[in-house]
Amino acid sequence: MTVTVEFLGIPRLKTGLKHVEVQAGTVEEVLRQVAELSPEFLQTCLDEDFHLKSGFLASRNGRDFLSDASSLLEVNDTLIILSADVGG
Repeated sequence: MTVTVEFLGIPRLKTGLKHVEVQAGTVEEVLRQVAELSPEFLQTCLDEDFHLKSGFLASRNGRDFLSDASSLLEVNDTLIILSADVGG
């Protein structure tokens, strides 16, 4: 199924992308595919298990924050990958 991935903050800087579409059913599948596209994203944002490092977040459709990499995604979901900036 197609999922749109949007990048904000540091993830956008590291991938050089605003968004990309991938075929994935879970958050982990999305992160693995993005890691293949961008070695800098892999080094900066993911741990050795392809999970987001501390300081990075994943939000489904801008409504739910997902902390479990096995979280299921639905057709036409947008997964937003962003850095958790201090302050505001």
